[in-house]
Amino acid sequence: MGGPPPPPGMGGPPPPPGMMGGPPPPPGMMGGGMGKVAAGPPRRVFKKPVGVNLKGLNWSKLARPKIVNSMWLKATDQNVELEESRVIEIFGQKPAATKTQSESSLVQKKATKVQLLDMKRSNNISIILSQFKMSHSEIRQALVQMDESKLDYDALEALKKCMPTDEETEMLASFQGDHSTLGVAEQFLLNISSVQRVSHRLNCFLFKTDFSLKIAEISSCYRALNTAFTTLLDSKKFFRILEYILGMGNLLNAGKASGAALGFKLESLLRLQDTKGTGGDTLVHYLVDLIQKHDPELLDWPSEVEEMKRASKESMSITHGLLLQQKQGLESILTEIKSSDPNDPFVEPMQSFYDEAIQQIELMNSKAKEVDELWSKVCSWFAEDVNEMKNDEFFSILIQFSTSCENAALDIERKKIQNEKKKAREAKKTDPEREIVDTLAETLQNSNVFSRRRHDEEDEKDEDSDIDD
Repeated sequence: MGGPPPPPGMGGPPPPPGMMGGPPPPPGMMGGGMGKVAAGPPRRVFKKPVGVNLKGLNWSKLARPKIVNSMWLKATDQNVELEESRVIEIFGQKPAATKTQSESSLVQKKATKVQLLDMKRSNNISIILSQFKMSHSEIRQALVQMDESKLDYDALEALKKCMPTDEETEMLASFQGDHSTLGVAEQFLLNISSVQRVSHRLNCFLFKTDFSLKIAEISSCYRALNTAFTTLLDSKKFFRILEYILGMGNLLNAGKASGAALGFKLESLLRLQDTKGTGGDTLVHYLVDLIQKHDPELLDWPSEVEEMKRASKESMSITHGLLLQQKQGLESILTEIKSSDPNDPFVEPMQSFYDEAIQQIELMNSKAKEVDELWSKVCSWFAEDVNEMKNDEFFSILIQFSTSCENAALDIERKKIQNEKKKAREAKKTDPEREIVDTLAETLQNSNVFSRRRHDEEDEKDEDSDIDD
């Protein structure tokens, strides 16, 4: 209970049974019975520099019990050169100056900005406006004057997200306080809402900026479709290939309900590779083989498919819909022009644009009509229902069939080479004398090569000796 302390140097009571022979305590550990952790080697004591705030190091400081048996009991910064003056120079910061009364008032004034909009809406508008290198008034002026040098398509798309709703316009109009106390988003909406029918005008401006690109896209589509349809209608090679398939199908289906056919739907072309012969080849392989033997000029038919590959990426229905959107957009512009004051800066440039654009729309209408007529002819020529078959689906069938024919031609050529090699090997086995002759010929050829090489080397030596003489 209260016995005398152990003699000096004993380090506390003896360990319990079973603990004898254990490892000695790590350096720096005192043997006291309380198990205290020594501080280890001495560390430097640093003082905070006067007049300078140092950037702190964001580390995880170990608590004293955590360093038991670790290297930190031996570590010291006594022998490390830190160049303290450079540390202060590089990582020092001047203390923040105490704000004067006027500055405090300014901060307080900024903090009291009036916010009428929803926080998310306000932040979104502020972020978009920060992308513009113009003031609110300059943005408004560029919009009124339809200045494409200052507001391109992307800028207008961004501004479209900042247009005030009817509720926001009414809310801002009813604000009776100092407008300078409003937030950035509120001030912009208040400024831009002073433009008559601003959202409608921005949409007109946006449409005008994108119109030429859309017309070029529509024209390119109609051109590709026109070329592909014309190529199909004029293709004698594809017509001849279909005749081969018709004959093959009627031969295979003789005596069946599906036999004696007068024609077939084009989707049947994709089923030729499903009919396989005893050797594993499909009906496509047989077709290509027939053509190679009897009508080899048909083999380059896939070159005509290149026009169809381009046209297969175009959809008539989507392109017609895009053209309809351009028509409706022009109608909206005309309505906006008629409802505006004749002296409005909006009217003159938009009227000029409308007059030119309506002519391009009429040209696209004629191209659309021509493509529709060609498509009807194509469907009629191949006995397809124009109301069911889509042009992109139609071209996809032809492209897949063309690809299967090309692959079959490669397979046939590969097998032909393999058969020739096999025949050559078999010929050597059945004709030993020929194999001996071939071997001798090869040996003589190698010998002649060696003789010529040796003769050339001797000539080179003679030339070198003549030069030395």
